[in-house]
Amino acid sequence: MEFVLSFLRRLGVGFIYGVGFTIGGTVVVAVLGLAGATWWATKTGGSVSATAPIDRDSQTRPETFVITDTSVVRNSWGGLSFLGTIENKGDATNHYVNVYSDLFDKGGKFIYQCKTQFNEGLRKAEKANFMIECHSMPKELVGGYDSFKVYARAY
Repeated sequence: MEFVLSFLRRLGVGFIYGVGFTIGGTVVVAVLGLAGATWWATKTGGSVSATAPIDRDSQTRPETFVITDTSVVRNSWGGLSFLGTIENKGDATNHYVNVYSDLFDKGGKFIYQCKTQFNEGLRKAEKANFMIECHSMPKELVGGYDSFKVYARAY
């Protein structure tokens, strides 16, 4: 019986060492691969990205999202919120649909941008209401606000 316990103990320790070496080896290979890719990119003038590239064909065209019924509301804390409705007129379901509100002063100069996001995207022909809250907008810019433009992009 003691022999079996000793054998199982040694087997368990060996398994733990094996898992540790496997994880360590994987990290070393990943770091060396990224370092090698970075070195190669500096020699060839290319770029290195650890994320998936953005497919330029999947980016939205201006006519993909139609925004209607926009309005602005002043909040009780003095900030601005922008309300409206968005409809997906495109063919594809997009993930991460961002709706932006660009703010301009009386001279038409850009002064601030607020954003909200639909994390689940919008299906084809789907309509949704939105509210863009400008929580962190400096109070001195709120007084200089005169007009806004709302638009959307999907990524």
